Amino acid sequence: MNPVLWKYLIFCFVGLMGPAAAQNIDSLEIALSGTDDLSVKATILNQMSEFHFNSDPAKSLDFAGKAAEMSKIAEDTRNLGISFYWLGRIYNTLNNPDTALDFFYSAQLLMDENTDSDYYGLVILFTGQSLKQLFRFDEALQKFQEAAELFKQNNDRQNQAGAYNQIGGLYYDMGDLDRAFEYFTKTLSVMQKLGHEPGLSFSYNNVGEIYRLKGNFERALEYYHKAVTINKKINNQANLMINYDNIGNIWLQLENYDSAGFYLNQSLEISQRLDLPKLKVIAMNSLADYHLRMKNFETSLHFYKEAYNSASSL
Repeated sequence: MNPVLWKYLIFCFVGLMGPAAAQNIDSLEIALSGTDDLSVKATILNQMSEFHFNSDPAKSLDFAGKAAEMSKIAEDTRNLGISFYWLGRIYNTLNNPDTALDFFYSAQLLMDENTDSDYYGLVILFTGQSLKQLFRFDEALQKFQEAAELFKQNNDRQNQAGAYNQIGGLYYDMGDLDRAFEYFTKTLSVMQKLGHEPGLSFSYNNVGEIYRLKGNFERALEYYHKAVTINKKINNQANLMINYDNIGNIWLQLENYDSAGFYLNQSLEISQRLDLPKLKVIAMNSLADYHLRMKNFETSLHFYKEAYNSASSL
């Protein structure tokens, strides 16, 4: 894998959750206790798994597992397929792509492309994500393209754009910057038509990154700053941190050390406030490079060591 991939690009799955309506967790718990219908219980447990997916993977895993057990008892293949989808998503998040892939393949066998179209495209998409994590790039590309076509057929433009973004990222991994640019700009075009600000934020960043790699720093900065404007508006601090790091590194390449230091220190401040090890590694590596250029060797060594310690916790 390209070692700078996760440093500069943003692969948000904007909108790529299940089709269930957003629910208050209290209302779900009340509904769960108020029914004896096993299929209804399985549906609610799947919704509870979705609710906790981003904030508490352990709880999400527990509810998805219970939904699977309930679905098996009720002989409810649709809910069993959905629970397998969430189990696959969780294991993907936990960096266990082999187990995730098993669940995604099982979900595909239980779902029908037509009657379960809302979930089926997502299952195909995240099957591709697991294959990508396993460096099975040709198979991953096939799944991403299949998912994009399914979303197109269902007029699901937002998830179609998400699939395009994954295709772009895969081409980036494979070193094909022209094809990566093609799909990142496709993603951007859809997000612009939808007016989807979170999607626009990562699209601008990723298009900017291709411009950076092609040496067009002026255009790269233009797109990075568009991403900054949106991320400030929607208060996406993690993506804002990536934007600042990207901008700082361009100024570092251009030997504008005042601007580089300004943006890289902002990036570090956000990463420390969010206390996310991966973001800390990015910020501290960049500042280590900056201080090395400035011949602040002790400070540079300090940041390299801190970056190594944070990376060890990943």
